[in-house]
Amino acid sequence: MSHEQARSVEASRAQLLSPRRGSSRWDASAGLQADLFGAFVADHMVGPPNDHLVITHTLGFSEQVIQRRGGEVLRGPSARGESILIPAGEESVWDGRLPEHVRIALATTVMDHVAHDAFGLRTAPTVAHVLRADDAVLAGIAELTIRELGEPAHPTQRIIIDSLATLMAAHLLRAHATRPADMRVFREDAGARRGIERAVDYIRARPGHAPSLDELAEVAGLSRFHFARMFRAELGVSPIRYVERQRMQYASQLLRSGGLPISVIAAMNKSSGP
Repeated sequence: MSHEQARSVEASRAQLLSPRRGSSRWDASAGLQADLFGAFVADHMVGPPNDHLVITHTLGFSEQVIQRRGGEVLRGPSARGESILIPAGEESVWDGRLPEHVRIALATTVMDHVAHDAFGLRTAPTVAHVLRADDAVLAGIAELTIRELGEPAHPTQRIIIDSLATLMAAHLLRAHATRPADMRVFREDAGARRGIERAVDYIRARPGHAPSLDELAEVAGLSRFHFARMFRAELGVSPIRYVERQRMQYASQLLRSGGLPISVIAAMNKSSGP
């Protein structure tokens, strides 16, 4: 074997042992990181538990891929355009020929932020563990991520990556959360919170007015009982106390401005609240 042939063989071996073709070069603190892999054969390859979600988007074809997780053995072909979802904290063991793919790591903090903004939750619900997801939205995000891997560094790149991470998290919560029944409750709670926000805006826009509890509940679109309970949970005080505080602050502003006699301000602030 010639020297050049030997070098070629060694290069091929190195390529098989290290199938990574590209990695994200953007800020390590971004909520989404990506690695592009060529096809390779897995022999009991262990994917350890991670502190992030793993979304793998397939770019080629394999007749059979085997995944072992939680006592289950899943096997089947892997086709271009399919996605694999692995929740944070779960281990997988792989065998078979893994086709070319992009592996996306999505930080759980991104999921938590989106869950908080959408549903008022502190922690996002778990995403399902899926071997073959035929999901056009995930595929589109993965393709955009791959394009970004080839782009040179740019001041706007972090904005693009953060947007892709947020988009992916929002879609995963919408389409792949493990507790869809609970998500209905989360949506109802989110609607209640928006109602509380409307009531607060209503109070602040009318500082000289003392709305009744029934009036505020109607503005919020909630029952009187549910409104009072949610209001205290969100703001830490009852609606009555909050209205009183707003009126006292308004009276103090009027006194400082000196625009009205004290007797008039006192009459305006006379208790007639809910």
